[in-house]
Amino acid sequence: MLNKLIINADDFGYTEATNYGIVDAHKNGVLTSTTIMANMPGFDHAVKLSKLYPNLGIGVHLVLTCGKPLTDVGEGYLDANGEFKRSQYYFSRDDNSSLDAEWLDPDKVYIEWKTQIEKVINSGVKPTHLDSHHHMHTHEVLQPVVRKLSEEYNLPVRNCNKAFFNDKVKYFEERFDKFASQEKVDYKLLDKMLNEIKEKEITEIMSHPSYISKFLLENSSFNMGRIYELDVLTNDKFRDIIEKYNLELINYSDI
Repeated sequence: MLNKLIINADDFGYTEATNYGIVDAHKNGVLTSTTIMANMPGFDHAVKLSKLYPNLGIGVHLVLTCGKPLTDVGEGYLDANGEFKRSQYYFSRDDNSSLDAEWLDPDKVYIEWKTQIEKVINSGVKPTHLDSHHHMHTHEVLQPVVRKLSEEYNLPVRNCNKAFFNDKVKYFEERFDKFASQEKVDYKLLDKMLNEIKEKEITEIMSHPSYISKFLLENSSFNMGRIYELDVLTNDKFRDIIEKYNLELINYSDI
């Protein structure tokens, strides 16, 4: 029996450039899964592209730190431009621990995230799972929110940073972002990474492939590295490593 590997691209719907990068990583490479952002400008474009690639699993990338909200969350969550505050308002930069904020109301977040999920479903996309931008679902105050949504929609949730809502995909690997986002990629590190996970029954790898756009450069601190990740995901060297360790590529709908 082959152990299984899910390679997920975050940020589907961020921009059209990101959308094209994700579908190219899927049709020309090893990407099996992605998660869509319901509140970002590339959402409608992502939905249209999704119809062309039925084998690409699509989950919901719950957003609270980027773009504009879909509901009236209140001023506490927003910056001067009416967009969500960045992740540093929720997590400590020193140790990534959850920060307390009097305006962080889980009931409002539940309504916002539920609205995002419903928008995805109403677009015709059947979600395979849930995760979140900047791992916001792992915030101590918000873990009960995503657990409730997971149960309500019967969707597994990415397991990371000690937020366990998934009894099937127990191992989450985020080093790909570090190893593959360099101009000169060290495939030995990627080989070592897969060697370490080859005995896991099911693993999810997080990635962020994209082409570069003006909007991405102006709005995301992680930008140029995405095109190098796209190159890795479509490179035969990486596919050969996956095959060497007998890992079966799947998405969340296959479990």
